[in-house]
Amino acid sequence: MSSGLADYRDLLPRGDADALHIELDDGAILVSGRYALIMIREGEVIDSAMWYEVQSARWEGEKQELSVNWVDPARSPLVVHSSNSPMRPFMEDISEKVNRTQVLVRSVKAPNGAVITAQIRKREDGELFSVLAARGRLDDEAMELAHSLEKQLRESVGLE
Repeated sequence: MSSGLADYRDLLPRGDADALHIELDDGAILVSGRYALIMIREGEVIDSAMWYEVQSARWEGEKQELSVNWVDPARSPLVVHSSNSPMRPFMEDISEKVNRTQVLVRSVKAPNGAVITAQIRKREDGELFSVLAARGRLDDEAMELAHSLEKQLRESVGLE
């Protein structure tokens, strides 16, 4: 099956047939679906992520590069290139969808300099969950601060 624009829509959920998409330089198509970011190449879905799994997306115009970082730090960032698609509407759509999943976000700096971020995110079914991330080394004191911050956020939305 070829991966033309006409047939990629057959691979999407019915409600996503007219979703915003961009054509990537490698021939793939990246779709901003209602519930997920979906990548299609050569007539098949090769990757997807629910919006609550996306931490951030950033467009670098000089490089014609889109980078998507995930909530799960073990998942490698998605880095793709698109030189023939209008990016502004696509990036605005992605930003809106990711922001809708973020209920609360708070960051603190630990005494050792590590930046700790706790989030309450919302799945498409409305279920809330917490995410804890850090930039920098977490010593015992920073770990205690991280768990305290996460507990405060969870309590503030009734998860504790």
